[in-house]
Amino acid sequence: MQRANGPVQSWNVETEGALTTVAIRRRHQPNDHFRISPNSYAGGTKFPERSRAGRVYVLFGRCKFVNDEYVWDLIAPCYADLPAGGFTFSVPDDYDVMLVKVWELPSELWPPPEERRTIG
Repeated sequence: MQRANGPVQSWNVETEGALTTVAIRRRHQPNDHFRISPNSYAGGTKFPERSRAGRVYVLFGRCKFVNDEYVWDLIAPCYADLPAGGFTFSVPDDYDVMLVKVWELPSELWPPPEERRTIG
């Protein structure tokens, strides 16, 4: 089956600075509204996964997310918004990858405004 390319956004290092976990946390505020999960994978890694809708940033390396409709071929520094559902995740043999996944938490898990933390 032919799949369309999923939309991928480049991270502009000149205007936004280096793509780091700190830069990602600054972008997703208030901090207590988001789960931010960094992970690293070796070349040749491949596995199925299910996920909530969210954004994935690639800090270095290359990886792919594939579902029934789309292929997201991510090459650092970049990010993509992935829909909820099942994917096959893979890293090419000749790359390692470090990525950060970000999900907005359900509002019932947000702390009251007086307890919110921000990273500035």
